[in-house]
Amino acid sequence: MKLTHRDAIAVQLGLFAQALAITLDKRADYANDEDPYSNFRYGNDILDLPDWKRPMARNLEKFSRRANIMRKGGVTRAADDPFVDAARDSINLIHIEFGLELEVLGEGGTWLKRMYEDADSLPALVEQFLALTRGAEIEEAEDEG
Repeated sequence: MKLTHRDAIAVQLGLFAQALAITLDKRADYANDEDPYSNFRYGNDILDLPDWKRPMARNLEKFSRRANIMRKGGVTRAADDPFVDAARDSINLIHIEFGLELEVLGEGGTWLKRMYEDADSLPALVEQFLALTRGAEIEEAEDEG
């Protein structure tokens, strides 16, 4: 089955929604109240790996898991849906890695302001995506030049 443009948008939006939905629960389980990335800082004295590289290393594990599932034709023994689970985790690990990289680069202020602005525009963007998945026409803003 080849996905249509509408299907591809639904996949992107649906996977992002699932990843976002589990973020707060996972953060509550893995991090502490003061530091959302505390679980990635834990054990640095043992592993000798910079904070920002740890989510990158974990993501390699997620890529490997999905590749193995693909090699097996999508057949898994896990009760949950490990293919989707690994994709959701990859999305969240990329966000964690990016946040840790911003801390190291000292660019948090500039980029953080931009992220807040982009986050404010998310509802309108999601509405555009949803309109496409429903087959509705999206009105494009006229370029003011």
